[in-house]
Amino acid sequence: MTQEWWYARGGRQHGPLPMEHLRDLLASGKLDTGTWFWTPGLMAWARAGTLPAFSGQEGDSRIAPQVRDAAPISLPTAIRPRLAGAWSRFWAQWLDIYLVKAILTLLLALAGFRLERDGTRFLGFLLVLPVGLMAQAALLATIGTTPGKAFLGLRVRRLDGRRPDLPTLVRRQWLLWLKGLALGLPLVDIATMYHAKERLAQALPTRWDDAAGTDVYQDEDRYSRLFFCAVLIFLIDGAGQVLANMVFHRFSVWHLS
Repeated sequence: MTQEWWYARGGRQHGPLPMEHLRDLLASGKLDTGTWFWTPGLMAWARAGTLPAFSGQEGDSRIAPQVRDAAPISLPTAIRPRLAGAWSRFWAQWLDIYLVKAILTLLLALAGFRLERDGTRFLGFLLVLPVGLMAQAALLATIGTTPGKAFLGLRVRRLDGRRPDLPTLVRRQWLLWLKGLALGLPLVDIATMYHAKERLAQALPTRWDDAAGTDVYQDEDRYSRLFFCAVLIFLIDGAGQVLANMVFHRFSVWHLS
């Protein structure tokens, strides 16, 4: 089993992370040799520069010791739930969004509208995001999961481990729409999602989870399912378009005589 490590900064503990990941963070300057590290087997927190596992690691140690953070009083719980990775969160989110998109496309086709034909594709996409996010909030508050999160083994929890209530989830989803998906604006959303990926790589919460007091956990990586998740999204989107065409031509209220 890969040895797991935690680090402490700004009065908060972050982890677990594999040793190789922490070495990368040290080499990039995102952490330094004065950062507090801990792993099961250590009796207390220790500076990265004093640990043989990180000997010879480059890092910024110019800050005087007296202005550094004091060692945290408590040690992490080794059985603390594992934070979900960026790719698992990304694909689970888009599987849910495309399911909502397929349902909305069918409902609009039944009412006589086709997003692909009425010149409202972009408007429809902007509509799908908030509707999908609020649908997620409702599912998470009632049954504790969504199709995408269930498929990849993710769960949203408060920092105390309890399931968040609906107001908390609505606030989280609103912040996700604003700070993570940038309201669906092209290119801007790439920048915001990349920033979120960088935070997750350091075992830091995303901006929306940090503000809402929640986080997303996953007991184990399910890399083998990521490919199937992408395939499911493609099939759902294609099937939704085919069914919408059938509904539009045969059952639309505008075509009833």
